Amino acid sequence: MIGVAAEVGEQDIKLWLAARLAPDQNPRTIVMVDAFERTASRRIMKHKLADVPATTWDRMARRT
Repeated sequence: MIGVAAEVGEQDIKLWLAARLAPDQNPRTIVMVDAFERTASRRIMKHKLADVPATTWDRMARRT
């Protein structure tokens, strides 16, 4: 669905992934973005993903 926004937090992602993946398959870092840059045909511009400045969530980092 294009244009539908949902609020998903770090804990939601952690729980969803843990229920579906083995511990060694669970990604260590996740980058939260508001939206992806898209082409005219609505495909995600994957080559620009590394350039997106965003908050990174590291599941192995200590939380205070």
